[in-house]
Amino acid sequence: TLMPDEVMQHADATVVGYAEETWPQLLRDFAAGKLQRRYDQSPDLKLENLPLPRRDLMPAKYYITPHTIEATRGCIHKCEFCVVPSAWGRPLQKPIGEVIADIRQMNPRKLIFLDLNLISDTDYAKELFRALTPLRVRWGGLATTMIAWDDELLDLAAASGCGGLLLGFESLSDGALAESRKQFSSRVEYRTVIEKLHARDIAIQG
Repeated sequence: TLMPDEVMQHADATVVGYAEETWPQLLRDFAAGKLQRRYDQSPDLKLENLPLPRRDLMPAKYYITPHTIEATRGCIHKCEFCVVPSAWGRPLQKPIGEVIADIRQMNPRKLIFLDLNLISDTDYAKELFRALTPLRVRWGGLATTMIAWDDELLDLAAASGCGGLLLGFESLSDGALAESRKQFSSRVEYRTVIEKLHARDIAIQG
């Protein structure tokens, strides 16, 4: 995705960007003997009405964390050190009903959200957390220090079963945060973030 022209020097075919549409097309072309050199994902990709993963095909005994899911992709921020803005572009969201349906088919006790920033859209996150609460699943994921700005968001996360979050603290220096385009982390002291999450029994990895 980042260097497709270089990859094309060493591969029969290259898939650029997300692959929900392009990978099936590659397989069809291969079967028909019409493999193309490059497949680019359409810029109007949406994460809705996609087939649920066949998780029953995965040998769960070989995985420490067999129950993982993705509700969103991308991030609203453009931190200088992060590959996400250049590699993946605009944020995407799955319909919350489809996220919940996928979780129900897994029937997990514990769950990991793979989203790079689950709270990018706080309204979406709040609706997701409300929908998660009846499932009684203990879950962890990734977020930013912005979760400490909104007590309602924090309360909903805790009520929905959030047991831990990975947060990127990066630096105590406002200058360093500004240089890396992460000024949003300078709005609240890290001590406050930690205290607020611990008060809701949410563990932190930074």
